[in-house]
Amino acid sequence: MIKMKKRRSYIMFFLIMIFFVGVHHVNAEAQQLYVVPIKGEVGPAMASFVSESIEEAELNNAAAIIFNINTPGGQIDSSIKISNSILDTSIKTIAYISDEAISAGTIISISAEKVYMSPSSTIGAAETRPNEEKYISYWTGKLRNVAQIRNRDSNLVASMADANIEIKGVIDKDKLLTLTSKEAMELEFIDGIEDSIEQVQKAEDFSNNTIYELSPSFQLRLASMATSVTATSILLTLGFVGAFIEIITPGFGLGGGISLTAFGLYFTGVLLAGLSNWVVIAIFIIGIMLLILEVIVPGFGVPGILGIIAIMASIVMASSSIEQALTSIIITVILIVIVILLLLKFLPKNNKFFDRITLSTSLNTSSGYVSSKNYDSYSGRLGVTITPLRPAGSIEVDGKRLDVVSEGVYIEKDQNVKIVKVEGNRIIVRKAD
Repeated sequence: MIKMKKRRSYIMFFLIMIFFVGVHHVNAEAQQLYVVPIKGEVGPAMASFVSESIEEAELNNAAAIIFNINTPGGQIDSSIKISNSILDTSIKTIAYISDEAISAGTIISISAEKVYMSPSSTIGAAETRPNEEKYISYWTGKLRNVAQIRNRDSNLVASMADANIEIKGVIDKDKLLTLTSKEAMELEFIDGIEDSIEQVQKAEDFSNNTIYELSPSFQLRLASMATSVTATSILLTLGFVGAFIEIITPGFGLGGGISLTAFGLYFTGVLLAGLSNWVVIAIFIIGIMLLILEVIVPGFGVPGILGIIAIMASIVMASSSIEQALTSIIITVILIVIVILLLLKFLPKNNKFFDRITLSTSLNTSSGYVSSKNYDSYSGRLGVTITPLRPAGSIEVDGKRLDVVSEGVYIEKDQNVKIVKVEGNRIIVRKAD
């Protein structure tokens, strides 16, 4: 009887061992090798995508994560966020540079435990923008720190960002280091050169693990596009130029459509990237309304100043950093000035658009123009507009030409108007009933 009990105990123990071994085997087979693409300009949307991808890999107990890197660089703060996400995960991380890891791509690559490069790839040239000492010092310190954490040559990494660093036989002073895959391998800066992700998988002994490649959603791709410095500047320029055209032309037309579309894409992008909220958008809209008020209503410039402040504040609040916001604003202002000057320069003088933004009639005495004098006697008189009032223009009263302004509304040519107020040389009119 005792022997039977022992035999049963052995059998139960044996079955339990088989069960746990089987479970372990199934889990090992179920582990996937995650591949996360880091391609294009590094920005807030990419940082969000990488962070979410790592969280998903951790949740699903991934065997490892391979970051497929091909980037010309991007925003420093976003690249540091990506670096921190990679450093913080407990899953094994591998960087594979398929083409280039320039600038911000450098810190992302060396954040992984292992680094592989394709035969034709490069890494380095991690110069800051703006290229000032305080930014160089901060950025170089970050690069050194990550290199030391991953036991890589911190001097090599620093020389990719600081042109003052000289390494004999590697890089001269006043030059930034960029390494080919062969050079990086010779300097023992990387772990290997492989032709593909599959070759990296084999080299790291993950041949039995299934590759699971992630890709950013449409929303993240839109956010990535809209939050890049280039796209931000273009969208803001189109938005403001479109608004300018719409303001100086009566009715809602093409300018308004372009403006709404451009601003809509911009704020959709920053919302999806998690950089903005509806409060920021409300501040921006208030700023636009104040600028419109300044244009159509005579005043002392207060609405215009407040509008500019509100718009600038909203752009800064919707950016990942003050540096990025200032860069976008400066580029946008330059582009706006260039576009408006081109419109004024190249449009034909008889073009209807040009007529709306210029006073084509000569203001001389032969045309009945009245120079500065006391206009109090004209108060309450009726006249006819001889140019459109936007809100400034000219009217004719008893054969005399007067410069006037409306009460902030657009009045077409050949309309009856009444002078309702005279303030020195300033004559205010409204459309006659």
